[in-house]
Amino acid sequence: MAHTLESDYTKGALIGEGRFAKVFLCIPPDSGDLYAVKEVVYGGPDQECSSEALLAMLRKEANLFSRLAHRCLPKTVSVYNNPLTSTWHTVIELFDNGDLATMISEYSQANVRIPEERVLEIFGQLTDVLAYLHETYKTDSAEVHQIVHRNLRPENILLKLNGLIGLATLRLAEEQELPRRHMDRLAPSPYLAPEALAGEPYGAMADAWSLGCIISEMCTLERLFDASGPAPGKLPVNLTGLGYSKTLEVLVNALLQENVNVRCSVVDMRHNPVLIQARSAVFIRD
Repeated sequence: MAHTLESDYTKGALIGEGRFAKVFLCIPPDSGDLYAVKEVVYGGPDQECSSEALLAMLRKEANLFSRLAHRCLPKTVSVYNNPLTSTWHTVIELFDNGDLATMISEYSQANVRIPEERVLEIFGQLTDVLAYLHETYKTDSAEVHQIVHRNLRPENILLKLNGLIGLATLRLAEEQELPRRHMDRLAPSPYLAPEALAGEPYGAMADAWSLGCIISEMCTLERLFDASGPAPGKLPVNLTGLGYSKTLEVLVNALLQENVNVRCSVVDMRHNPVLIQARSAVFIRD
């Protein structure tokens, strides 16, 4: 008999919901371990893309996660596709402290700044996992490739109580052959790089811009831009006026350079000693 989510796990409470997926707790019957299961219905009139296109994205995402190994990429336990109900389930390790969007909202509602130590911990981990994706590698055909995430936003960054973060989705991630760059248009987003918004070729530097937007939002508790892109007078960001260090302000502004040729790459920023120290403190606890 074919395995299904229902035969292998007991689905529990809803713990998260996004544009494409619902996330539930789940428990295997032979142990008390807790996992999370992402549920995506890829058929129906309300989808932003065709069921075939969304199913292809889900298969691609599952393939990427199966080939990658980084502590900030949630481990995939099992995957189920039910074509009768057009439902895709991905069972992953449980991140037990919500997501970054919720964290930012909670601090904003309390009118309290996120401590710089926590900002740097998350910043350091994001540079590490993104640099891991961006680092080039050779395929069997000897072409040089890298992975660009293309969908960085606070709601896609999961949190654990011990401080560890996890990139929740690689649904829009793309492997690209260098030096080719992406040309396909993405939906406008407050985190989308200027070159991508303008329909120009873009690559890993677009992820660097998105990261800068996210860290700025952690400090200001407000989105830096709307979906139309950079507005006059918003850059460079002023974080020292909010009580953050000049070091953090300089790092964020290095990512938020509209000129992609002078923007700092995530691979380079990964080696910053402040960020190394911050993420190491988390990794030791994990």
